[in-house]
Amino acid sequence: MGAFLKYSFLSLLGLLLFAPNLRTIFKYANSFAPFFFLAYVVLFAFMTHVLVLGNSQLVKRIIGNWWYVLFVIAAISLVVMVGYPIADGLKVQMRGSDQDDCVIMGVNKIVELNHPYLEKSYGGNPCSPGMGMLLLYMPFVVVNFYHMGAIFYAAIAAIAIKIRTGSLYSAAAFLTLLFGSLFVVELLVVGSDLFLIGCGFVLLALMVERLLLSRNIWILFSAAVLCGLLASTRVNFLVVVPVFAFFIFMHWKQGAIFFAVLASLVAIVPSGYVYFLDPSHFTPFHLLEKSFSLFRGLRSLGLFSAWSSS
Repeated sequence: MGAFLKYSFLSLLGLLLFAPNLRTIFKYANSFAPFFFLAYVVLFAFMTHVLVLGNSQLVKRIIGNWWYVLFVIAAISLVVMVGYPIADGLKVQMRGSDQDDCVIMGVNKIVELNHPYLEKSYGGNPCSPGMGMLLLYMPFVVVNFYHMGAIFYAAIAAIAIKIRTGSLYSAAAFLTLLFGSLFVVELLVVGSDLFLIGCGFVLLALMVERLLLSRNIWILFSAAVLCGLLASTRVNFLVVVPVFAFFIFMHWKQGAIFFAVLASLVAIVPSGYVYFLDPSHFTPFHLLEKSFSLFRGLRSLGLFSAWSSS
């Protein structure tokens, strides 16, 4: 029974890790897509098995050291530093992705003390990243190193895993599985800001766990600030503040109140200030309209299904 659960978990993990890569393979491989698909399935399944369930001491010695971790970070950094300018250069042909446009424009506008949402992306789309995303990326945009911000936060998440588990191997396995995904590599090359959100939530979850064990005021403060920033990366994510606050409340009531207040202030005050400067140009709110449209569509589908079955 134990072996069945372990391999069921491994299969589910492999599916979750591999499925997003299908789009990337069939997008770029063209007629060779089926061959690359099969090869990648075998490689990824083997890699997942070795890293998650493997007990090879040789593998642990090879992977569980700082030289390997630095190699992985250096390799993905090289790929992004070469690939990002190429992907970014496609904008002159109205091709490629505009996922990085709004963050870079927004930060530059803030530095100039202007409204960060006055312009649309080069594709004419309203900007979705909230103030939390702009603040998290600000140091990298200011030094014209936007594309390395996501890798920096991935490295921070890996260090947090090392601290939590006491195992450098766990952190190395995390980075290997993460950057071994073609989908993730594509996101990094086109400058997607969504990658940062995922790594941020990994870090926040580990910080909250540590907080409940230690009840350290500095961890409480840091976790609340990070939660507020992540909550305001997209207007839809504001719900994460009460979710994490409720979880903390079940174990530490006073800490949860402080956490909720500070995280809410970080999430709302900067965005609220920008909103009241010019409500008509606060474009992150357009995601709420999309959510309402999706909800109406699902409700209509549900009503139709109920009517057809009656």
